[in-house]
Amino acid sequence: MPAIGIGASAECDGQVLVTEDMPRLFCDYVPKFTKQYVDLSTTLKDVFAQFEKEVRTGIFPAPEHCFGIKK
Repeated sequence: MPAIGIGASAECDGQVLVTEDMPRLFCDYVPKFTKQYVDLSTTLKDVFAQFEKEVRTGIFPAPEHCFGIKK
């Protein structure tokens, strides 16, 4: 019978990994068993902050981002 684990060791037949852990979508906790390929948490924070700023200031959505009603 195959042994599947989360961070159990390389001796397991297979590994389970939560996809949010690999790109580091959450910055408060990094599981020991996860190799960090990229830190998307910082990028996502910046993206959401820019989005919020543009919505609050009226920059987004602009006319090119909207559908109009044909008369």
